[in-house]
Amino acid sequence: MERTIKLLLEFDQAGQQIVQEAENARQQVLDHLDQDRKELDQQYEQRMQNRLDRYRQYLDGETQGELERLRREGEARSQQLAKRYEANRERWVQEMVDRCIGGQTV
Repeated sequence: MERTIKLLLEFDQAGQQIVQEAENARQQVLDHLDQDRKELDQQYEQRMQNRLDRYRQYLDGETQGELERLRREGEARSQQLAKRYEANRERWVQEMVDRCIGGQTV
């Protein structure tokens, strides 16, 4: 009987040790998973930031290109208007004077 109780106590201690080791292993796995999750979060965040930066650079380039096109277009129109004005200024002034003096409506 004493031997049986002694064996039961040994089995109980061994079982408690196994449970404790399992609990320690479980906690290590959970800690490791948490660390892996944090690393993945950081990696995804960095990838997202890199993509956003590339897209922002692309859009900045597109915007600058469009702005430059509009500037060239505006400059060309301004030059055309200046040429037209120079070519027709005398005639336009004379027409306005003639209409004002001659009583014609504009």
